[in-house]
Amino acid sequence: ITTVLLSSLAFFSFRKETFFLNFLTSKKLVYLGTISYQLYLWAWGIFAISRWTIGIYWWSIPLQIYLIFLISSFSYKKVDMLFCKNYIVLSNYLKIIFAGIFFLIPSILTLILVKPLQGISYLGNYKFRN
Repeated sequence: ITTVLLSSLAFFSFRKETFFLNFLTSKKLVYLGTISYQLYLWAWGIFAISRWTIGIYWWSIPLQIYLIFLISSFSYKKVDMLFCKNYIVLSNYLKIIFAGIFFLIPSILTLILVKPLQGISYLGNYKFRN
């Protein structure tokens, strides 16, 4: 019932010059919606790294959110706009190669860091051989 009522309210308030429409179409909110996928992708990683390094405290959360926003904006402009919007035209084979490289680099770094991170972070049920 709540969903139907709120949807009806949103539908009927989409007339010209209403506060709700002006709010939803403001440049800042539209930009936030534009980079929302990048925000989703970067948030967990930055919070996880922060937790391992400086921790998550009341004073660090605004800095972490700012960092998430900054990296997400950069990622949208330099990666998403270039590759997804076809500003750089690549063949399908080159796109597959780039995707493979972006998959292999974190995988190789993880394998390199398995021993140094032993006891510091959770690495699953990995059995270390001595």
